[in-house]
Amino acid sequence: MLRSLLPVLLFTFGTIGSISATADGLRVGLSPDYPPLVYRQDGNIVG
Repeated sequence: MLRSLLPVLLFTFGTIGSISATADGLRVGLSPDYPPLVYRQDGNIVG
């Protein structure tokens, strides 16, 4: 019983963690040695 319940619990907790991480918005990082892929519109980063 415990062996069949463990994957379900791990999946559930993993899903809850990913949902709460995306609730704050998308976080994007830039690399100092790669050309920037940042698009600005009216001084704001839009993509």
